[in-house]
Amino acid sequence: MTLLREQTPPGQNYIEVSSNPSTRLTPLSPDSESALPGIKDKLPWSRYDMANTSIARYRETLSDDIFGNVSRNILPHGFNINGGAPAWYEILGGEWGSVGNARFQGYAYPDRPLTAYGLARTVPVFVRGCTQFIVEFAGDYLAQDVNNNGQITGTYLPAAGTLKQGTDGEIDYVIVGERSHPSDPIRRVRRVRWYGMPRNVDITDDVAGPMIAGGTASQDRIRDVVPLRDVLQSAGAIPPPPESNYFEHFAGGLETARANYAAPGAVSEDPKQLRYYAAWGPNDLRKGSPTKPKMLRITMTVDDPNGRLTEGQTFEYVIDLP
Repeated sequence: MTLLREQTPPGQNYIEVSSNPSTRLTPLSPDSESALPGIKDKLPWSRYDMANTSIARYRETLSDDIFGNVSRNILPHGFNINGGAPAWYEILGGEWGSVGNARFQGYAYPDRPLTAYGLARTVPVFVRGCTQFIVEFAGDYLAQDVNNNGQITGTYLPAAGTLKQGTDGEIDYVIVGERSHPSDPIRRVRRVRWYGMPRNVDITDDVAGPMIAGGTASQDRIRDVVPLRDVLQSAGAIPPPPESNYFEHFAGGLETARANYAAPGAVSEDPKQLRYYAAWGPNDLRKGSPTKPKMLRITMTVDDPNGRLTEGQTFEYVIDLP
């Protein structure tokens, strides 16, 4: 956690805003450094937990980085993941900067003898043994007909074909069949539709092998976690192009919607190449924005580092957003 303050206490060190226009998104980028003379500690080292900014001020910093600011000699970098320079969400989401990875550099145990730097490295350790940490989102991006198997009749995007513009005021859902006992009849129930990096959460369609139906499949077959873009495309909507301010961004084979993301060769198997970002900018999070998410789901798996458990324990947390 980093405390944001525009007025910093006298004599106390903090992460400062760089005066170099080529150093982007300070004081919260991996290139950000401490202010006082001496060793210039980097933000990812966790040596200091205060940064010289505020939410309102950093909103301006982010806007300047996206759109540019002539008076401050800041060039526009846009939204495109395939642009000439990394987009803002790549830098803040883990992209390598000139001094290393944006992720905080953590270690479970402090060095001996104890030093401020050794203790600081233990701060980013959130949960030991965490082997999976997944964040997905849900929202009201669609209008659906509950009496017709949840058929999509509209989206938040402009009207296209038979699709109207406008949503139904409910969290998007998928209708699935389930039974409490093998002898019970199948019931049709509504479940929240979660969006994010393609993930197989519904195994009922894994008859001939793993199946994660994407945007080129019919909308009634998309029951796993996939990007919002895929559901929009399957319904007949026209998702915004990658270079626009659309909040989803793709690389490593995700740039094009697939019929089955789990098929061999559908996407890159290199984790450095396969990337998905859901990055809401200042305009997305304003009150009344149609792209603002309504809920987040965090799924995490914790394994025993000593190998005493054959499988990890999985925990799921759902957070309602204001």
